Amino acid sequence: MFISRRDFLKTAGVAAGAAAACTILPGMAYTAQGAAEKIAPGTTAVSSPSFAAPAFVMPGQPIPCKSTGAATIDKAWLMPQGGGEPVPLDHYLEKMLNDDGTSPEFLAAEKPLEPGLYNLFVTAGRGGKQRIERQPHAVAVFDSFPRDFQFGVISDIHFGDFRIAHVLPDFDTAAAMRREIAILNDSGVQFCLCCGDLCNIPPKTKNELLEYMDILENHARFPVLSAPGNHDGYAAGAGGGKITSDTFEHWTRNLGPLTCEARFGGVSLIGVNTYEKPAAERNLYGGLGQDMDQGAITAAQLARLDAALEAASGRGGATIMFGHHNPTNTVVDKNGMFTIKPFSETGRSEFLGLLEKRRPEALFCGHVHGVFEETHAATRILTAPTAGSVPYDNSHPIGILIVTVKDAQISNVETVEIARVK
Repeated sequence: MFISRRDFLKTAGVAAGAAAACTILPGMAYTAQGAAEKIAPGTTAVSSPSFAAPAFVMPGQPIPCKSTGAATIDKAWLMPQGGGEPVPLDHYLEKMLNDDGTSPEFLAAEKPLEPGLYNLFVTAGRGGKQRIERQPHAVAVFDSFPRDFQFGVISDIHFGDFRIAHVLPDFDTAAAMRREIAILNDSGVQFCLCCGDLCNIPPKTKNELLEYMDILENHARFPVLSAPGNHDGYAAGAGGGKITSDTFEHWTRNLGPLTCEARFGGVSLIGVNTYEKPAAERNLYGGLGQDMDQGAITAAQLARLDAALEAASGRGGATIMFGHHNPTNTVVDKNGMFTIKPFSETGRSEFLGLLEKRRPEALFCGHVHGVFEETHAATRILTAPTAGSVPYDNSHPIGILIVTVKDAQISNVETVEIARVK
């Protein structure tokens, strides 16, 4: 019999969930000795380029860099993904200020980089102590940015999701993801967009996020821009708003920022965090009911998106957005016996108004585990299937999307089926 996540939570109880969550609080320790021996994913010094927000550059171009301010960048270098010698990077501030008064930062190699994927390493310093942080696939170097190309879209992988076993007992999420990556590799995609829900629920979410990173690092020949879903943002606590673990903290400490932007030749890519709620409202064991899954977006992010969309429009070409929840609420989220509108009223009408105002070509999303398409104003809203969980109504495929772009405009969207509930 199929058991919904909510039924499981009711059975497991608040106390068990909160106690388990306490076992995975991530360490942030710096060490004064042996820093070279303690290489781990981390973003205390650099938020981008990172795994979730890679930089796209051509040989000879500097790499845009955003530091967090929490630690200094004492040293930086790249390692080619396929092996080779480290490439030292000089870290410097551009002398000319941006219009908003900030000074952009860059990482630059002495010689032009060869096309390919690179892992970024930095020696991060704080309080006289150091550690080495590593971000896989943080820099992608292209010899050109073609106007005709393909990219992938993947969503709702749900590592650790027990529900899939009730409808497909032999389904292996990791094996399915490796197969999906192989298909994208063979298709020659230039990059991939991930629309969130990489993990399932605390207490194992940190390890599930790291498994997502590990599989992509070891198998993908393309960079991935990742936006979070509600499962990636669940917090855990014993009720009363007390938070003992916040999955968003695992994301930002390991994968990078919750929002991202990139430019691939004539195409602008803008990632959206559609689960922008205070931690107490994301508390999985806090008894907030069915509304907890719903999307939300704040005025601050809407202002950032407005500026990003305006800048993208000025550069020309297609503007492609991606996030987790569809703000139209046309397709409801079916989860066991429950049906839920995907987006709350927090920022929903404003987000739709932004699409009407700026008219991006497409918004890719996930969340409902099915393949759907609609148009709002001039924007195509395309929902990707689940890549590793229970599909919508048990009737949609488990799979991915491959998108074809011609002359910097979307010309075709193909659903690639990996599995289907019989």
